[in-house]
Amino acid sequence: MAPPAKPGGRERTIDVREILNGIFYVLWTGCQWQALPKDLPPKSTVWAYFLRCWLICFGAGFDLSMRSQPAGRGTVRQTKDSLAACRQNTSGAAK
Repeated sequence: MAPPAKPGGRERTIDVREILNGIFYVLWTGCQWQALPKDLPPKSTVWAYFLRCWLICFGAGFDLSMRSQPAGRGTVRQTKDSLAACRQNTSGAAK
């Protein structure tokens, strides 16, 4: 689920599991990024990993023209298709 480390860079100093805990905490509780508890990694680090994962999963297929369309038929199908693409992208990266 977490992006792999970039080749040739520094070693990670923060545990990826703790970053995921921070992302899950924000998504589960609905709190603001600034309200992350101090026992989790810094909010800027957690946000950067969340944004990178979000762009990998949904960024490539995100269509701004869909925002102007009212919610109606087909939106559930489009969401399922983008989730399937996300799963395919993340499972391919783990290999």
